[in-house]
Amino acid sequence: MTSIYLLHFSEAYQHARHYLGYCEQDDPADRVAQHIAGRGSPLVKAAVFAGIDVGLAYVIVDADRNFERRLKNRGSFCRWCPTCGRNEKPLPTFIPDLPMTARMKRLNESRQR
Repeated sequence: MTSIYLLHFSEAYQHARHYLGYCEQDDPADRVAQHIAGRGSPLVKAAVFAGIDVGLAYVIVDADRNFERRLKNRGSFCRWCPTCGRNEKPLPTFIPDLPMTARMKRLNESRQR
């Protein structure tokens, strides 16, 4: 099972308050533990070294790397991070069995409700 996970930093590290990652492990918490132990993203490693608390904020299961890239390109994780609480955008969901146009149609329908 693959997952995309969002890490939330308790305070900003330079410019960053979040890290979005991808893992192929069954439990994203294991991957987060690797990050916190210093065996992952240099950004997370530096934030932990600076004394910033890092926590798992959100997980999207069965998502692929293309979806991760689209989320990273979109940016502004604080707009949908549940820990930040701003809730300006809906939480992203991945719908693997539908073509892209159907996914966008479904997303637009959910926003109109």
